[in-house]
Amino acid sequence: MKRLLIPAVLTGTALLLGQATSAFALDLSWHERSKVTVFKASLDGYQEVPAVSTTGEGKFRATLSDDRSAINFELSYGGLEGVAAASHIHFGKKGTNGSVIAFLCGGPTPPCPPDGGVVTGTITAGEIIGPEAQGIAAGEFDEALRAMMKEIAYVNVHTSKHAGGEIRGEIDKKRMRMKIRPPSPEPVPDLP
Repeated sequence: MKRLLIPAVLTGTALLLGQATSAFALDLSWHERSKVTVFKASLDGYQEVPAVSTTGEGKFRATLSDDRSAINFELSYGGLEGVAAASHIHFGKKGTNGSVIAFLCGGPTPPCPPDGGVVTGTITAGEIIGPEAQGIAAGEFDEALRAMMKEIAYVNVHTSKHAGGEIRGEIDKKRMRMKIRPPSPEPVPDLP
């Protein structure tokens, strides 16, 4: 009798778990939507090519939109020895110089805070200016994004004292999970 009871209990438990799993299956699609691509860079003079001795420092942080058509960014910097003239994202490997992909401040964008501060903005296809000689034509957002995703881009802040760049930071990419909770199930009415 015991030998027949154990398989029956195990079979019954498996059936109940199977029903419970299908009855309470969660829609995990929220999990995919909760992942965000974040770009970060820490800027200093030692990453410039050639290196620059400066008290300047900065931080860059950006997020890619869900539809992959825009990059929202924040650049902060201070302690510069020159007056900030422009800041860009450049297309180039670590230890090399590359041409400009997009302006962060200065040029066609709002002026850079001269002595330091915070710059925020959004980069879309309209802000991509090239570099065509390196294979990225004006407006080619996907090409620019690919360079950033492959971590072959950097942020540079150019100043009156160091026109080639006073502080620079290599852009790193991270896939981060946002702290979004799944939608709560519909409340179950009380039974009479």
